Amino acid sequence: MKESTTGFDPHWLSLREAVDHAVRPSQLVPRFAAGTEAVRVVDLACGTGSNLRYLSPLLPARQRWLLLDYDAALLAEAGQRCSAWLAKHGRTDAVTLDTRRGDLSAGIPDAVIDPSEGGTHGQRPEPTMVTASALADLVSREWLERFADQLTTTDHVQAVLLATVYNGAVSFDPTDQDDQAVIDAFHRNMHRDKGFGPALGAEAARAVSTTFAQNWAVMEADSTWNLDSACRLRMGAAVFDRLLEFQLGFFVDAATAEGFDASAWGARRDLQRSRDQLTIRVGHTDVLAARPTNANPAGARRADTPSRIPTA
Repeated sequence: MKESTTGFDPHWLSLREAVDHAVRPSQLVPRFAAGTEAVRVVDLACGTGSNLRYLSPLLPARQRWLLLDYDAALLAEAGQRCSAWLAKHGRTDAVTLDTRRGDLSAGIPDAVIDPSEGGTHGQRPEPTMVTASALADLVSREWLERFADQLTTTDHVQAVLLATVYNGAVSFDPTDQDDQAVIDAFHRNMHRDKGFGPALGAEAARAVSTTFAQNWAVMEADSTWNLDSACRLRMGAAVFDRLLEFQLGFFVDAATAEGFDASAWGARRDLQRSRDQLTIRVGHTDVLAARPTNANPAGARRADTPSRIPTA
């Protein structure tokens, strides 16, 4: 993750959006929305609104969105970009959008998941999905358990979708003698407190699945980044190279913070990047937790071992 002085770097968020949208498993979403005419979606730590731009076309036409972020500048950008996107795609009549600044460090404010929020009082609330992208590796196990408990006792929340959750699988091609030292330092650095307690880091995907599997039907699908020549062709060379430059910088900065001098490793990798000779694979998992009564007919169920949804 690349942070600015106020939060996450909006340029980084824009760069990663194209990769996220290309690899995220769209087949998870209909398992929540099947047979539903209208939904409410609460997007936590929304950044610039990438989650709305990805999920909205996959959901029923009538939607109410609440975007939540602590960074006021990012939140304003999210509102502007999502409003423009909805207008461009002719969805402003069917989709309502609200934004709210909020601090998630102590959990989700109750008002955020109040079914009357932004809607008509007295009506039966729409099924609600709580979602977040690239958040779970930043939070602590204690925070995650409180989060799951809160949503379990909130009946109208029918699904929780945590997307692009880091799962600890990272590799480089070609290999380098310092790869493992850099990866180990990167993982140690990920465990530092990001404001939610000691961060889950590389254990995030497994922790999310096992925590929600206690009371929910959990399904997983792969959303791994393969930053290779095919991705470069799809994104365009300039954008892809900038993305790869950011990603390499994360590894070097994390290793340095943990006492390992990765400058020579970074220089070697940057030369390979400039020659289109470097592939980086960063493992992510999308996790959908649905209430057991809302489980899909394909066999998802409450279980200690989450269902794995094929992506190809």
